Amino acid sequence: MLEHHLLHLRRIAARKQAYRCWYCERPMCLGTPTSFARRHGLTEALARMHLCTAEHLVPRSKGGKTCRRNIAAACLLCNAMRHRLPHELDPAAFAAYVRRQQAIGLWPPPNCQPLPNYSFKRTADVGLR
Repeated sequence: MLEHHLLHLRRIAARKQAYRCWYCERPMCLGTPTSFARRHGLTEALARMHLCTAEHLVPRSKGGKTCRRNIAAACLLCNAMRHRLPHELDPAAFAAYVRRQQAIGLWPPPNCQPLPNYSFKRTADVGLR
């Protein structure tokens, strides 16, 4: 039940954000990575980085709730990278960081490897906290 509710909130957030990532503002993949890759001239591996995930703005581990106010749609890359930083940034600070990196050509990070080939069913759970 919680997973279904989270998927619903993710769809609401994606629509509200015009299907763009909360952090990097790039288009997100809501369908299959293959069709997204063709449409945007990417490899399928790179298209997987654009999979739409539900991002808890305040992580559940810090008391964040699974509710509309606390869920944003974020690409898999941004969602994963936000939680891998050596120091935690709040959502607005992370968005500013990503956009600064984009402005100087460093986003996505140059050493970023394409993410594993998650099955489409499993993408609903990837990056959830």
